[in-house]
Amino acid sequence: MWQDLTNTTATMTDPANPNYPADACGISIEAQGNDAFVKVITPAGAVWQTHGDIMGGTFVWDEPWVQQTTPTPVMLRSSAYKGEFKGDLSLRGTVNR
Repeated sequence: MWQDLTNTTATMTDPANPNYPADACGISIEAQGNDAFVKVITPAGAVWQTHGDIMGGTFVWDEPWVQQTTPTPVMLRSSAYKGEFKGDLSLRGTVNR
């Protein structure tokens, strides 16, 4: 059954998930064992998360959205070669030693 993760007021068939950031622009979903997590990011870089329980083939989303620690942006290195990103070739080689 569909559940609206943006609703602030519970209904008979859909529990509330207060604090949803109205300007969310990106989403990620993760499920492990009996836990599911949905994270959203806003244009300002704020990350919010809600947790759901997995019960068989059913998800129960009845927790509020909680703001997470804003991640620090990663700076990519680029090559001057025609202005294209080629990665940092000095890091090539065996990864698993």
